[in-house]
Amino acid sequence: MDESATLRHYFTEQEADAEVERQRKERERQQKQDVMTLGETNRQIQQQETKLAQLKEEKHQLFLQLKKVLNEDDIRRRQKERYGIDCLGQFPPTHYLLMFSVK
Repeated sequence: MDESATLRHYFTEQEADAEVERQRKERERQQKQDVMTLGETNRQIQQQETKLAQLKEEKHQLFLQLKKVLNEDDIRRRQKERYGIDCLGQFPPTHYLLMFSVK
């Protein structure tokens, strides 16, 4: 082999090594980016799960409030039926109420 062929072979080999190294670095960079993306995804999932838990608690509290209001309405309706309170809001005579309260 002459000197120019040896030099061409050397530079070609060096270029190939440089390309392999460049590809390796690119793979490492991509892996780091994937890990960061995975970490970001995990963080977002945790945030969404926290928000979901808060919304579930809010739903629970609203449901309890609704139950309380419905129960109070039911109690008022039953009292209205029991004591004969009409639509105008007139109350029965006091002695009528005392009959039910004295035992």
